[in-house]
Amino acid sequence: MQGLKNWVELTRPFSWTASIVPVLVGTALAWTEGHFQPGLFLLTLVGSVLIQVGTNITNEIFDVKRGIDVLEKPTASKVILEGRIAPRTAHIAALGFLLVALGIGVYLSTVAGPVILVLALIGVLSGYFYTAEPLSLKYRALGVPLVFLTMGVLIVIGAYYVQTQTVDPAVVLLSLPVGFLVAAILHANDLRDIGDDSKVGTKTLSILIGAGPAAVVYYTLIVGAYLIVLWSVSLGQATPWSLIVLLSIPGALGVLGKVRRGTDPENLAIIDILTAKLHLQFGVLLTLGLLIGGWMS
Repeated sequence: MQGLKNWVELTRPFSWTASIVPVLVGTALAWTEGHFQPGLFLLTLVGSVLIQVGTNITNEIFDVKRGIDVLEKPTASKVILEGRIAPRTAHIAALGFLLVALGIGVYLSTVAGPVILVLALIGVLSGYFYTAEPLSLKYRALGVPLVFLTMGVLIVIGAYYVQTQTVDPAVVLLSLPVGFLVAAILHANDLRDIGDDSKVGTKTLSILIGAGPAAVVYYTLIVGAYLIVLWSVSLGQATPWSLIVLLSIPGALGVLGKVRRGTDPENLAIIDILTAKLHLQFGVLLTLGLLIGGWMS
């Protein structure tokens, strides 16, 4: 039983909403146009989550290897650090999850076309090389833009494309707020860890631009998500029911208030978790609004 608990901890189920929400939004957009195949939806969802699981494990392996995660760091996962799972075993598991995800992408491409295979390849390769050598994209200050693109924009578009085999400008527009908020999760983590990351020579966007400008980027990501939904509705690209996302504003004000009070690690101890909760609330509300709007039309 302890072995299972170790694997659950390593795969970080609490973070899976970051890969689930964009699939929900993309599929809801397809549903509003009369396209929905439950089997394809489930496969897309599983594939998306498996890429994130593989990415999570790889991330922990290389964070430990680079000395970013140490036993004294309160926010670090301790599974590999404490030797509960060997790095080699974890690495094999990560590759296994990513290969299964790629296999799902291969199958979906036989149904929806080669575009899906390209998206699957991008997802798998970017997930692995997010921290894996030699690219180590996270450590080269590319983490935030990469997450915005792959775990926001491309998953929403991919989930929609699986159902419709088309790409619509409205889908691209509504993928942006999802991308902004999932990028905000990582950016919040980087903002909190500026001190620790600097000590081990890691480069993040927050380190490159400094705490003050990094806080401004965080504000922009959060506020921008709401502004894009408002813009989409005003352009007629999204149903007015999408404005139900405004119900999540209290959560947004909460995380913005924390950053406004200061960027020291103690104040921002759980800012990434709070941002992830906001991403989930926003994404579920947006999905619900799209479904209600499609049903009412």
